Amino acid sequence: NARVAEYAAAVRIGNRHPVHVPHGAFRCAGDDNWLVIAIRSDLEWQALCAIMRRGDLAPLSSAERRAREAELEGAITAWTGSQIADEAMKTLQAAKVPAGVVRVPYDLDHDPHLVARGFWHRLHRPFIGLHWQGSAAFREGPLPYPVRHMAPTLGQHNREILCGILGRSEADLERLTQEGL
Repeated sequence: NARVAEYAAAVRIGNRHPVHVPHGAFRCAGDDNWLVIAIRSDLEWQALCAIMRRGDLAPLSSAERRAREAELEGAITAWTGSQIADEAMKTLQAAKVPAGVVRVPYDLDHDPHLVARGFWHRLHRPFIGLHWQGSAAFREGPLPYPVRHMAPTLGQHNREILCGILGRSEADLERLTQEGL
């Protein structure tokens, strides 16, 4: 789309979208909790306004929303700032408004979407024990791809590489190990 390319090349847009408005990440209640909201149509906008109890903003067209984007982002932030991110996401999604919680990495193993789809696998890793490992983000069927190989730990394959591929002797490996290499 030429309009998208022109807008994206002309200005930095951050979390905004060149066509859909409003579109961005909005702070929620609590410490560093955020919710992404992406309005793509007048119907989605009207549903968001109803949930925020801002019927005065509901009649705005996409062009009007674009012209008042900063003001509207302020109104959304005023609403999300008092909301628990997960609860707001569920409320918006139930009203067909695209929304998703921004998850920090240490919360991803509890993400309901990822858990429901079997994304996480609990596997044993050398040196660290049980570890959550994600599967591939894509699928070709109803089940996630199995995790076939864990990423190696530091030095895990030294013997195979040094003695196997590089042809070094066991004595060389022992000497390198004693030298801390």
